[in-house]
Amino acid sequence: MITRRSVLLAIGVLVAPRLSQGQPQSKTPRIGFLWFASIGDPSLLQFRSAFQQRLSALGYVDGKDILIEERFAEGHAERLSELARDLAASKVDVIVATAVAASSAARQATSTIPIVMVHAGDPVGAGLIASLARPGGNVTGTTNLSLGGKQVELMRELVPRAVKLGVLVNPSNAGTRSYVVDVMETGRRFNLIIAVVEVTRVED
Repeated sequence: MITRRSVLLAIGVLVAPRLSQGQPQSKTPRIGFLWFASIGDPSLLQFRSAFQQRLSALGYVDGKDILIEERFAEGHAERLSELARDLAASKVDVIVATAVAASSAARQATSTIPIVMVHAGDPVGAGLIASLARPGGNVTGTTNLSLGGKQVELMRELVPRAVKLGVLVNPSNAGTRSYVVDVMETGRRFNLIIAVVEVTRVED
């Protein structure tokens, strides 16, 4: 779920310098979005809607006060690196990347353009930041620490007679390992059989 905090953070990185100076810059700021999903993905549409609404509330209009560029991997992780390099080459002022895979691709593409990661599972383990307290480098943003255990507990409450639980994970995501460990440990507490299935493409 995309939170309001994520949206505000992305906006803050982009517009804060302009607001602090008290006057518009001659160059129109450009923000690049690197999406793993396709353009019609529900969560993507939700984020875009919230982002546009907040920009409007701050008095910014896409195409006038700022310029937004987007790249879509259409669910294919292997496309992220090329798309990230394309955004970096276009000289955007900030890159917003969703999850670890897109954030890692953006980080590999540039060490100078600010990167806002949104819901990165394990940014420290992925080498995106030095630590949560002191990220360092050009990457900042939000992380969703493993909620695997909580999800198992919720499923147990919803289906108390369940004996087996299937879990879909993306093995290329740096947060997958800690997520699976959390799920397995919680599953053992409830005597559940956990079946982990790896999925790397939308088609899977």
